[in-house]
Amino acid sequence: MWIVMDDLVAYPGKLMARLATMETTPYVLLADTLDEMRAALPPGLHRSDRTPADPDGLLELWSS
Repeated sequence: MWIVMDDLVAYPGKLMARLATMETTPYVLLADTLDEMRAALPPGLHRSDRTPADPDGLLELWSS
């Protein structure tokens, strides 16, 4: 699963997607826009919108 977030102190002005697994991974994608981020994610993933329970800054979840 890839988690797309914005408003992160470590990446000001950027969107960040991190590969989430059972362990922390170093796999991170950066983009200026949501369209650029979506184009950079691996093909074949399906998007889930955020829910009210998700933390601030979480925009989308992508999974296979």
